[in-house]
Amino acid sequence: MITRNNLPIDIETIPAQDESLKQLIADSLEAPANYKDPDKIFDWKRANADKAWRKTSFDGAYGHVAVIGYAWDDGDPVTLYSDDYVKDEPKILREFHKVVNERMAKQPGGAVRVIGHSVREFDLRFIRQRSILLGIQLTPHIRWDAREWDTAYVFDTSFQWAGRDGVKLSKLCDVMGLQGKGEEIGEEIDGSMVWDFVERGEIAKVAAYCAGDVKRTWEIYKRMN
Repeated sequence: MITRNNLPIDIETIPAQDESLKQLIADSLEAPANYKDPDKIFDWKRANADKAWRKTSFDGAYGHVAVIGYAWDDGDPVTLYSDDYVKDEPKILREFHKVVNERMAKQPGGAVRVIGHSVREFDLRFIRQRSILLGIQLTPHIRWDAREWDTAYVFDTSFQWAGRDGVKLSKLCDVMGLQGKGEEIGEEIDGSMVWDFVERGEIAKVAAYCAGDVKRTWEIYKRMN
């Protein structure tokens, strides 16, 4: 019998930190066709440039992994992060792959089941993309190409609850009576607000929030199984 190592994970990401790319994004914006006045076009671009840049936090080609949270089964969540979040991104990713490799080295023939919310389409994809771009060897113990139905290797709580339409983690926590997002830091926070916390030097709060999401996802997984 194969020993399954349940690995609930969650990541927090931030937008591209390359100023030249930020400017390129701003310059590439095109105002709606009904905007004709150059001054109004300029004002529209300025108003929308920050929004467009912030969206790179969801794109592994440009954004960065700021925090990786994980646990093994019922174990306490561990968070990998650094105050020097861009310089140390490769270190954080290497540590994650190392953790998985070391765990599985002790269990020949064992397998990892990654558990997360939208984990297949976001967390795993983002980790894989950033690792490839930074020249970091992926752990072979995670099934990076697993499909939605490969629940022996990847269990996506969003897909398993609502199919491809998905469902917000906060909604599942609410209906299941679980601790709400951000309660562990006593502040409102979600993925769209992560950069604001990091920019203020509060990445430790982001890490605590990430650990909370690992716990929440694990509890939802157990309820669903």
